[in-house]
Amino acid sequence: MRFLFQPATSIEYRCRAALLFVSQPALAVLCAVALPSDSPWYAPTFGGVAALVAATLAILGTWIRIQAASYFSSVKVAQPDAIADTIVSTGPFGAVRNPLYLGSLLEFAGYGCSFGWLPAAIYAALHTARYHRVILREEDLFRESWGTAFTDYCQRVPRWIPDRPWQLLFGCRWTTEAVLGNGPFIGLAAGLVWSGLAGNLLPVIPCEAAGFLIAALHFLWRSHLAGRSASEQRTRQTVARETSTNSTAVAMTSTRQSAR
Repeated sequence: MRFLFQPATSIEYRCRAALLFVSQPALAVLCAVALPSDSPWYAPTFGGVAALVAATLAILGTWIRIQAASYFSSVKVAQPDAIADTIVSTGPFGAVRNPLYLGSLLEFAGYGCSFGWLPAAIYAALHTARYHRVILREEDLFRESWGTAFTDYCQRVPRWIPDRPWQLLFGCRWTTEAVLGNGPFIGLAAGLVWSGLAGNLLPVIPCEAAGFLIAALHFLWRSHLAGRSASEQRTRQTVARETSTNSTAVAMTSTRQSAR
């Protein structure tokens, strides 16, 4: 049990997103071995209440993630100089301290429902324990950076269970960056809805793959724009230095001529 109350290791923290998505095929394989059926391991059959719960949790989790990401990016744009030394404590971050992680847990709990109630409960519990360790590591870092301001924030806002849940769902206009950046989560939610209608989990694969592709293209485009902006900034600085040097040279020449 002491393991649960220790911060994540550096490798565990860096790989937190990868572990989330790698756990999907791992769960599918384990369930195929433990619960044999005629369905392929990657496309178990499911439907009924399980399909409804899976789709609901996935949509809710994705919605929360996009709300939180949109709110954070809007605050960052509005206060570009302050974001590094202030805590975002309003909007979804005023409901719970970790809305992005909460959204991920809800969505992947929905994915777990595709394999049965017991696998879903175990799957959700494992990811909750893993995210708890990740959060402990982040909170240690935040306390070092923000001190008592972060401690006060922790006392006001719960870690997981919101006391004002409507702040997670409403009050923020979605941004393109948040939507595209959450492509894999949107793809998983769409895949679970489609799978519920199809009667098996196969549609999750192309939907989630499309989401990863969209997110990757968005990341590459942002990197391209950032590189171009940095290049233009360096060019402007070079031109400014050359202009300043030329102006200084002209001024010195004029001074010498005046002295003659």
